[in-house]
Amino acid sequence: MRDLRLRGAGGVGVYGYACLLIWALVVPALLPGPRIYWVPGTVIAVSWLTGTRRWRSLGDLRTWLLLAVLALAGAAAGVGGSGRQPMGALGLPLRMVARALAVLLAADTFAGRVSVSDLAALGEGAGLGGLSFALGVAMNTLPVLERTASRVWMALRLRGGPGRRPWRAFSRLVVTVLALSLGRAQETVEAAEARGFSPGSAPRKRPACQGGDLGLALGLVLWTVALVLVG
Repeated sequence: MRDLRLRGAGGVGVYGYACLLIWALVVPALLPGPRIYWVPGTVIAVSWLTGTRRWRSLGDLRTWLLLAVLALAGAAAGVGGSGRQPMGALGLPLRMVARALAVLLAADTFAGRVSVSDLAALGEGAGLGGLSFALGVAMNTLPVLERTASRVWMALRLRGGPGRRPWRAFSRLVVTVLALSLGRAQETVEAAEARGFSPGSAPRKRPACQGGDLGLALGLVLWTVALVLVG
């Protein structure tokens, strides 16, 4: 399948994906009751239409463990307060899961579709210097950190697991993951420097706002108004 590029309008860029992430963070607080379930569905639809075909969080067991913990916490908080509503105790944890899932999916889309150079240019145009580049490197290092942690943990299990000193094994695991991830981040920085990036160089222009960014932002605003007003 081909990505939705809003032909003639320039497609979706860094501003559009930033709007989607901010929308997923803010809008759930404005929606009462079951209308919050539209938020993760909207994030999935927008991400799919703009080219995202895989969400890293959905393939991670820790994501589902986190959602399960949120569901249990919400169910525990709802016990005793929903005696008259059979679905009352279930509604709170489901809303918590929907909100967390929307943020995770939006963050995955942002990290996967926005490049380090776009974030660096955006920050430099705003006068942040190398801070935005560091943020971009951090965002793009997250998948590497996840894969590294999984591989190191698998290697530890193949060697017999934590053994009799779990804390010592855990500390070694953390040090190994951090060392490998920092090495990968250093490679990214060196590659950027080889392409002419330097925090002390003249600031670059901010990324141009594309037609798709404006369309996505306007669509999210109108959709939010519809969700809030239509009960």
